[in-house]
Amino acid sequence: MADLSLPYVHQFQEHLAQVRSHLSGEANDVLPSSFIAPATYWTSSEKQAFFHALARYSRLNPDLIAAHIKTKSVVDVCVYIEQLEAASRADPVPWNRTEQDIAFEVSDEWIGFEERSATALIVAEPIAHDKQRKSMRQTELDKKRTELGQAGTSDAFDTWRQDIEAQWGREDLLERLDTLKLKILESILRTGAPVSPHPVADNALGSTVLDPAQTNAISGSETLRNEDIARSSSPVHSVSPTADTEQHTLNTSGDDKLTRAEHPSSQGIVTPAMELEELAYEDLSPADRRRMQRRLYMRRRRAKQTGAEVNYTTARLRQGRKPAENPARRRVGVGGKARIYHQEVFLCQFPQR
Repeated sequence: MADLSLPYVHQFQEHLAQVRSHLSGEANDVLPSSFIAPATYWTSSEKQAFFHALARYSRLNPDLIAAHIKTKSVVDVCVYIEQLEAASRADPVPWNRTEQDIAFEVSDEWIGFEERSATALIVAEPIAHDKQRKSMRQTELDKKRTELGQAGTSDAFDTWRQDIEAQWGREDLLERLDTLKLKILESILRTGAPVSPHPVADNALGSTVLDPAQTNAISGSETLRNEDIARSSSPVHSVSPTADTEQHTLNTSGDDKLTRAEHPSSQGIVTPAMELEELAYEDLSPADRRRMQRRLYMRRRRAKQTGAEVNYTTARLRQGRKPAENPARRRVGVGGKARIYHQEVFLCQFPQR
């Protein structure tokens, strides 16, 4: 707070007001109203909106300019642009580089001063904003109490105060929404799998062992339950998307079901109810979720075919021994072709031409 300079704050507020007026199209120089042939009258506010939209969309998009002005048609905008171009051709204004603002080179001490002032302003600005907001709300309460007069302490004022304080609470809550919270709300509202802010690689899924005794096996069913994905007595595993190591909890238990479709791309759809309870599962990208669910499903399927026990480890297992390939490949036969694969000969007859 000691490094906060009042002239710096004043210049910052002026610059902020200038940027806001530029973005909203409110220029300091008020343009006079005028009549444009054949039958169009342009007010000062319409001209400001026109030049603001002209800088954004260019003269090649008169429809967007007219939509921005809202009170003029596309024909009116085209006529006005033609009038301006005709005036520019008739009376061209020379543009000299000496009229432009020059660039200044500042010292390292000046840069350090601006960095300190900016840091102090970042800390002081929310505090000043909070004080100003409390003062405005107290003024509104006093004004309402004055309007009610002697009934300022009655139930009517208390009811109004409860309603207005609830509204202020909602406004304060909306101001606290940052990028992470907005992503969480987006993932809740979306019907499909949300985009993960922290994608995790396939080899970073950890080595959590799921307890098959706690899973609810489904015989003869095509539905993959959440209990089959993750039920662990010690569900904490390490996920390291970056150099830092964080501890996440893999908990995919719930009442919702993930229905397996014919194609692998339709697997791994996470419902909003699961996303509220699964912290580590939410950190996985959609591709990693589908990969993990497809991996567990294939293990269940292979175990069902071979009669072996299902391995519920979420980590990728070591690849098995590849079958020996016969390097001898030859073609034999007259009027046909033969291919040798794994000591077996398959004859493929082709029609004679």
